[in-house]
Amino acid sequence: MEQRLSLLIICLLTFCVLALLLNRQEGCETLEHRVEVVSFHSEAPASASTAAPESWTSPTTAPTAPPALRKPEPPAPPPAPPPRVAPAAPTAAVQFAQQKKLKLAFARFPKTGSRYAIQKFRTVVGKDLLVVPEASALHSQYLPESFVVGSVRNPCESYLSLWAFQSDPMRHAGLMYDLRRKSPKDYLRLVGLDAASNFTSQQDVQRFRDWIRFLAHGSVKIGLLSGRFYGKYISRDPKLNIRDNAMLVKEVDPTEAQEMVKALQQMDVDQLVNCWLHTETMDEDLRRCLDRFSAERGAARGAVKLDQLEATDGSHGESHHGRCEVFFDAETEALVRELDGPLFTKFGYQTCCVKTPTVSTTTAVVTATAAPVSGTSSSAPSSSPSPWSWGDPFATADGRPSGRHSGASTWPAKVGPCEREVSGPNERSLGTAQMLTLPTIRMALDEEILQCLSQMADGRLSGETRKAAQAMMYQCILSGLPRSCGFLAQRLNYSPVEPLSLEDVTEIMTGNKRRRGKGLSVFQLTGFTGRWTHAVGKNLVQLAVWMGHADLVNAILPTSRHGEPIDTRQRTVLDYVSAPGSPVYNWPWSSALGAAVGA
Repeated sequence: MEQRLSLLIICLLTFCVLALLLNRQEGCETLEHRVEVVSFHSEAPASASTAAPESWTSPTTAPTAPPALRKPEPPAPPPAPPPRVAPAAPTAAVQFAQQKKLKLAFARFPKTGSRYAIQKFRTVVGKDLLVVPEASALHSQYLPESFVVGSVRNPCESYLSLWAFQSDPMRHAGLMYDLRRKSPKDYLRLVGLDAASNFTSQQDVQRFRDWIRFLAHGSVKIGLLSGRFYGKYISRDPKLNIRDNAMLVKEVDPTEAQEMVKALQQMDVDQLVNCWLHTETMDEDLRRCLDRFSAERGAARGAVKLDQLEATDGSHGESHHGRCEVFFDAETEALVRELDGPLFTKFGYQTCCVKTPTVSTTTAVVTATAAPVSGTSSSAPSSSPSPWSWGDPFATADGRPSGRHSGASTWPAKVGPCEREVSGPNERSLGTAQMLTLPTIRMALDEEILQCLSQMADGRLSGETRKAAQAMMYQCILSGLPRSCGFLAQRLNYSPVEPLSLEDVTEIMTGNKRRRGKGLSVFQLTGFTGRWTHAVGKNLVQLAVWMGHADLVNAILPTSRHGEPIDTRQRTVLDYVSAPGSPVYNWPWSSALGAAVGA
């Protein structure tokens, strides 16, 4: 019995020991699980040997149920980096100051002596010169490492020079060409007409004054010149064209126009470019700017050829007009000061019209003083003056000439679709004054144009409109081409006695533009480039008489009609050629017309 009891006690004790062992294992598993959960959610993981969860119980007590596990939350995304803010674009002045000046950039501005300055710069600087086109904004160009030079002129003088220069109808660019396309009536109302008097007639003076008002803004006090200056030196618009837009200021939104005025009033002109040229003191300013450029560039790029500055002659894009005071009365001066006030104050212009001689005037005086005496040529030896204005070609020549003499040029002519050119003496450089060159040049051109016209079908010529026919005859007569004129007169539908209107002459002259670099035009000898308005109100027969050649008149008006009236005053061809002071040569008229020409 005692043995059985002992076995029972042993069994119970064994059972208890096993139970205790099982209970401890379950508790450890629970601890390990909770430590794992805590370490997932904590930045500093906990271990079983260093930390215990709040629900940990002694192995001697009954274990509690483990808490329900929460679904692990995803880790929070890392904070976004702060946005990258682009640094503000440096101003023009900062850009200029930060760059090393290896090149010279010239911002070309209309009617400020730009052509003269470019020629001087190119001689001194050479390939290191960059020219910002006249129509383009300065800041629309890429000008790395550049010393930037701008140019400016007294506003009143600038307006006058621009208007006179643009009044030539043969110009195919510029604001007046743009105005002619956009508003022909306003163009004819505002363009200068009497070039022979340098536009000083009362009518032309008033046209100029009206032109200033017309191109200004309608409600904001800003003029064309200020708009051009803003577009050139302040605006960053790459599409802006300051040269060829007549409505640059006139059609701008009023809010934008106010912003332009504000910018002009607040500008520091010394921050816009590195150096300014004033038209009134051009030569002095050129040397000053080149001295500064040379100092800033240093010797690394090579010395600037300042010694070449005075040795180089420069030409101007001249415009011919009367004195500034003729065009600016007190009212017009006040208007320009109101429209373009910042240009006066910022650049220190005290008066409207410049009182001192301009650079071009000074240069002209010096040139005139140094010129050879009349009757000699600069190329002829001074010890043996020649009786001929063009000099003795055999005075110092040995052997045979290898090319054309220096006084040669090409002479183009255009009649309708036919455009031809011939070689001949340059009467301007030779000083022949039409004595020898004009007849021979016309004969050669007449033959070339006639051959071209002969190749055109008669049906094409007869089908030309009345206006086109009048234009072709106008070109032919003023080029002095009698055979070509006679050929056209038999085939074109035109009127020899119908007066030409201002619109007719303007359109004809616009289509007669001479190609750049193609020599001299016969129009230049006849004076109808600068005095084109002389043709307004006159008919083709009158122009033929004006040209002084009987064969031209006979080519367009039969001899049987020479006694008929050709103008509103009932004057005939014979009346014109018989009047004292007639430009017609006596012998051609006497033989061709059989008329007694007065002395």
